Amino acid sequence: MSEPTVFSMESLRTAAGTDLGVSRWIEVPQGRIDAFAEATEDRQWSHIDTERAATGPYGTTIAHGYLTLSLLPPLMADLIAIKDASGRLNYGLNKVRFPVPVPVPVPVPVPAGSRIRGRARIVSVDEAAACRSSSRRPSNAKAAISPPASPNTSSAPSPDPGPMASSM
Repeated sequence: MSEPTVFSMESLRTAAGTDLGVSRWIEVPQGRIDAFAEATEDRQWSHIDTERAATGPYGTTIAHGYLTLSLLPPLMADLIAIKDASGRLNYGLNKVRFPVPVPVPVPVPVPAGSRIRGRARIVSVDEAAACRSSSRRPSNAKAAISPPASPNTSSAPSPDPGPMASSM
């Protein structure tokens, strides 16, 4: 993985079509899945019951789709930075699907943990409707970032966000 592609708010406006590349790998061990199950109260057996999952369709437990989605902020931070934005705002998601399960590794023959990584491309950059109506932040823009993985970045905005980069 290389350093993230750095944009200014102005250069982001002309970045449509930019391939952002591939992020680092993030491990998804059973402990992370169990913690996510507890935090979300989604204790489906296919995620947390290793004995039952061993006889299920994947032969092991699998990560929650929403767990993999929740890992997009660190994956996207690997791929894109906006130098003059005080924060990022999740503007929303379009067409989110979970086409392939992320299985928890079994001891043999998979010696390393299951991992995920992101790949993204900026599809379009448009001014968000909420930004147009704000006299406080006239330079806001949103970027539609499409992968072959899911498009999203997110982090909490600062109390006085100033220019914000949002993505969907």
